[in-house]
Amino acid sequence: MAPKFLITGATGVQGGATAQAGAILFQGDFDDTTAIKAAITGASGIFLNPFPTMDPELSVRQAQNFIDAAIASKTIKTIVLSTAFFTAARDTIWGSTDPHRGLQHYYNQKIAIEGAVKSSGLQNYTILRPCFLMQNYLLPQAAFLNPELSSEGVLAHIYDKGRKMPHLDAEDVGKFAAAALLNPGKFRGEEIELGNENLTVEEVAAMMKLATGKDVGIRKRSEEEAKRVWNQNPSLRFQGLANEVDLSMDGAALGKKYGIPLNSFEEFLTREREVLIETIAK
Repeated sequence: MAPKFLITGATGVQGGATAQAGAILFQGDFDDTTAIKAAITGASGIFLNPFPTMDPELSVRQAQNFIDAAIASKTIKTIVLSTAFFTAARDTIWGSTDPHRGLQHYYNQKIAIEGAVKSSGLQNYTILRPCFLMQNYLLPQAAFLNPELSSEGVLAHIYDKGRKMPHLDAEDVGKFAAAALLNPGKFRGEEIELGNENLTVEEVAAMMKLATGKDVGIRKRSEEEAKRVWNQNPSLRFQGLANEVDLSMDGAALGKKYGIPLNSFEEFLTREREVLIETIAK
């Protein structure tokens, strides 16, 4: 009998990619503990991608609902958790930044959920920490994280010249999650920073133009504009972090270590060309 896995966030880019990579799909409400227990029945593993919320306590509580159900099930042996890149790097990456940037608020909930998974007592756990997802340039995510791409045809940003952000295709999150669920012994206790290409905003715009034939502009936000949209667009906080520290990641080494090839940004743009064309302003 084929193994069964509970995949949370199956309609999102990470959960959907995991389901497409070979896992069997179950859906349930993150607050409905009865539905969670029913969905988890007979499953041997779970991919936990906590629902992003502005309330960190809610996010942690919802994640705990799945962890508790997994423990109580007696059948769940493996849990694969997705958090965020550099969650464990408080001292070297985000912990020294201006607390008003809001990264502490974001990362503390990730740390709490990782801690809950590690202390769950389940036989196998794997933690995936994906970086900036390429899907953030596509609708519907772009409406929130890159709204000017649709409204103006530009990538508005606060990067200093030459600063780079690591990029990852959500499909690759799915590859790693599926591999960890299907081969838990190999991935037991692994905490994996997921990232591939390190790109400047200029490189991103140029590759988008090459893929679609549409002009994609670049505009650095003024300090006044950045302050105005700061709380509406969380990507600015990570762009600011990239200005302060080197966030580069080695995708080639990652793929070689685990035997899982990663998709390039060019490959992603080719695959998603039609969606990107619809995303970029006419």
